[in-house]
Amino acid sequence: MTERASISYCCFAGHFFNAQSRSSRAANRRPPAGHERFRPDPVVEGEPGAGKTALLQHVAYVLGSVHTQGVEPPRHALDLAALRGPRPLLPVPVLLQASKLSECLGASDGLGGFLVALESEIEAALGVCPGRDELREGLLAGRYLVLVDSLDEVPDEQGRRRVVAFLAGIAHRGLPSRVVLTTRPSAYLGRVSLSEALPVLYVAQLDPETVAELARRWCAAHGCDEHYEHGLLVALGETASKHGGANLSENPHGAPC
Repeated sequence: MTERASISYCCFAGHFFNAQSRSSRAANRRPPAGHERFRPDPVVEGEPGAGKTALLQHVAYVLGSVHTQGVEPPRHALDLAALRGPRPLLPVPVLLQASKLSECLGASDGLGGFLVALESEIEAALGVCPGRDELREGLLAGRYLVLVDSLDEVPDEQGRRRVVAFLAGIAHRGLPSRVVLTTRPSAYLGRVSLSEALPVLYVAQLDPETVAELARRWCAAHGCDEHYEHGLLVALGETASKHGGANLSENPHGAPC
C-alpha cells in the first residue's frame, strides 16, 4: 500500500508530480536517535522522455537567472520561498551527471569524491571554480542545490550503488545543501535498489486539461486552425486504443509542446 504525500518541501509545482513513498512503513519511519537533522533528499523517477532532465534544467535556469540577472523568469514552477528557506539567498544550482559522480566516487570515496565531481562540473561550465575548501564550506552552509541526472545511465551496477549509497548517506547525516537525483524506473537499474532514505517522486501523467493546453499552444505556434486542433486532440485520445495501450499523455515529449 502506498501513500500520497505533499512535495512542496522540494519546491516543485504539485501538478507536475505525484509523490509516493515506498510504503506506509517507510513514510512513517522516524530518524534514529542522534540524527535530528535527518532530511531525505528526493529521487525523481519517470519513464524515458518523461521530462526528468528538462525539469532539472528548468530548476537550474530559474535559479541561475535570479543569481546572474537578479530577476525571476516570467514563467516558472518553483516555490522560491521554500527553496530559500531561512537563508538570505537562494541556493546556487549545480547540474551534474550521475555517471560523472559515480566515476569521482570510485576514485575518491565520500565527500571528497563529491567535491571533485562538483569542482570538475563547475570548471567545465565556467572555466573557473571556487577552491575545494570554499566548495566544502558552501555545501555545509547550504549554499548549493545539486541536481544529479540519470542514475540509470551509470554504465555498471557497482557505479549505481556507489551513487545511491553516497546520496543516502549525506541525506541521513543531514547535509545542509540539498541534492535531487533523477532516474528511470527500477527495471533500468538492474539489481540496484533505491535506499529507503531517498523518497521517490513519480512523474505524473499529464491530465486531459494539460494535454489540451499543450495542443492549443502547438497549434497557435504553427498557425493551425480549430479544425486541425480538434483532429490533433482526437488523435492523442485514440493512441491508447490503436497502439496497445500506449498513451502519449504519459510522456510529455510525445505530446505537442
